[in-house]
Amino acid sequence: MTRKAIEFKKRLMFLKGEDLYFFTYNAMLLLRGFSCQSKSNSLHDYSKIAFMIDFVADSRLTGIITSTKQDRTELSNKEKKQLQSTYTEGLVRKHIISRLVFALEKKGFVSLEMKRKTGIVDIWLEPNKIPVDYFKAELFESEFENINALKSILPRLRTMSLNNMLARIFTNNGVSIWDV
Repeated sequence: MTRKAIEFKKRLMFLKGEDLYFFTYNAMLLLRGFSCQSKSNSLHDYSKIAFMIDFVADSRLTGIITSTKQDRTELSNKEKKQLQSTYTEGLVRKHIISRLVFALEKKGFVSLEMKRKTGIVDIWLEPNKIPVDYFKAELFESEFENINALKSILPRLRTMSLNNMLARIFTNNGVSIWDV
């Protein structure tokens, strides 16, 4: 199946803004792509997932922040609006991701640890609970490419704070945000 056909199939299968399956598979791909498969390699602050999902799912968004990082060019108004929309959707999505993360923990697919001093919850996959070939599907090839692009732009994304990530992705690209 061609990449274009796969992308079309995914658009038919999932409603990007509302579908828990869409959020679940992108969150799990994100954790896998950042090698968050143990407590020592956890994603610091699971709430970052709410903002990163769109970048995992949409190569155009990843392309926007990649091009500004490489070319040091100013974003067009259209690109700034896309990033602003992504930021706003992430804010709205935070409570959904919170419920999703705790449901995935109940089912044993992920583990969570709350840091006592900060109250921030770290997350990692439980690889022995997920079928070995799940992440090898060609269906997810573009998502892993987007994750690799994110890793090249923000190599410490897994460990940086939520506010630092938001500043690096949004504020540094001319999008106004507020502390979350």
